[in-house]
Amino acid sequence: MKPRWYGPVVFGLTALLSQSPALPPHFPAAPAQAEERTAFQTAQPWNPAGNLPADVAIAYGIDPSLPDRVRTWRERGYRVHMMTGASWGEYYDYFHGRWDGRNHEDEIQTLASGERMAHPGGGGGYYMCPTESFGEFLWEGVRRGLDAGVEAVHLEESEYWAKTGYAEAFKREWRAYYHEEWQPPQGSVDAQWRASKLKY
Repeated sequence: MKPRWYGPVVFGLTALLSQSPALPPHFPAAPAQAEERTAFQTAQPWNPAGNLPADVAIAYGIDPSLPDRVRTWRERGYRVHMMTGASWGEYYDYFHGRWDGRNHEDEIQTLASGERMAHPGGGGGYYMCPTESFGEFLWEGVRRGLDAGVEAVHLEESEYWAKTGYAEAFKREWRAYYHEEWQPPQGSVDAQWRASKLKY
């Protein structure tokens, strides 16, 4: 015969174990938090593992999850900025044409060999030529962050590589800027200088 306390004790333990663990308390606001002396960046929403005592959380990336990620950090008492790459990122929707229905792979920075300039971190991220449409794509993501109330925007790593300059988009920009046919940047010192001036 089971002891009479068995059922209530098991039920009580089951209920206790099924409850979510208590979230850590908010860090108290630093007296000089507005001076933004400490910060970190993350592509994740707030979670206890990333509960760092800093003034600013920088939400990385401009995908549609950005507003929700910003909200989670603000709710935990952080000032919130946003950051994204100005020349590269996981912008697959852009260069594969899912953003506006037009393929933009010809805007990827390209070497003389025809190889596309990929970010060394892997993952299929490429360095882009800063075309008008790419700027519009970035602006859409930045606006998403501004609408979510971020307090600052950081556009990082605006790299345009000296060994590139062979993308079709770059050739179009050369013709529009110099009013003459494109020249291979590695063809002469003058062509490299003019390519670099245009990239700048």
